[in-house]
Amino acid sequence: MNTASAIRSLGTSPDTYGPTLNTARDTQAVETVGAALAQALRRYQPQALVVWNTGDEMVLAHVAARELGARLLYASDVEGVLTFQHQPQPHLQVALVATSWTSLRFTALHAFAAQTHHLDVVAAAAVIDSPALHIDDTLPTIHLTAATPWQEDAS
Repeated sequence: MNTASAIRSLGTSPDTYGPTLNTARDTQAVETVGAALAQALRRYQPQALVVWNTGDEMVLAHVAARELGARLLYASDVEGVLTFQHQPQPHLQVALVATSWTSLRFTALHAFAAQTHHLDVVAAAAVIDSPALHIDDTLPTIHLTAATPWQEDAS
């Protein structure tokens, strides 16, 4: 199964932090997409992947982290207060990972990781391209497929 077929097989749905893959639909497709994300991120050598604490995003990031030998940092936003599940070490090299990024969620998580926790954000990755990935011209970004017709959510 190629990456584009795997993404189509999974499909996307809205979730708390933005569009997410339906990872429960096809485990082989999740493996394919996660491995493709890992391959694209490998050259940036992230020590950890930062992902929103939502089921489908966590499943996808788990596969990518396993392939990279990286740790996972789960982030949450409860009533505007951002937290990590575990306190990360400063200067850890991290990549931000999502199915797709909304501008608000991308900007908030990037600032939280880099400024609040002094993490070295080495790249941002998404399964599906979005305008949010192009906000910071200095940050390397990757995506596995072009944007889809959904409207970018302001949340």
